[in-house]
Amino acid sequence: LRKFGRDISACKQWLLTSSSAPSGFPASEWENLLRGKPVNLDVVFSSLYQMVPVKENKGRIGDNEISFGHTEPARKVQTHGDWTIAWNAASRATEFLFRHRRDELDEYARFIQAEFATRRVDTHYRVLHFDHAIQTTVAGGTQVLLSDIDQFAGHRSAILS
Repeated sequence: LRKFGRDISACKQWLLTSSSAPSGFPASEWENLLRGKPVNLDVVFSSLYQMVPVKENKGRIGDNEISFGHTEPARKVQTHGDWTIAWNAASRATEFLFRHRRDELDEYARFIQAEFATRRVDTHYRVLHFDHAIQTTVAGGTQVLLSDIDQFAGHRSAILS
């Protein structure tokens, strides 16, 4: 993250124009990855079904970049299937930047899919909240990893019980 943090704008531009980077991944979510922030799966999911890219609400004054807030995603992750689609795209992008996290990402996907599989469909929204809480806790994965399942017992009991 320190390496990317030196010039996030240049890194993001490279990612958006690179032929080897996963295509169609939203610029805002590349930036979140580069900054060590959690990826917004709603934004990723929305981007997969849009014909035109989401316009970033950013401007420049000299060397300074100004953000004018964010737009709401057109679609939200609401089901196990939605989550899997969005997670696969986010996981590919994360792995592209951080190859060493592949096993962690795969293990986490299996963990969350098992949570979906063991619960009634009408309670899947809780699994989505659980996932969001975990991703917010882990963020860039510098202190806690997604595969550190035992670290999320508090989230599990608060959200899934």
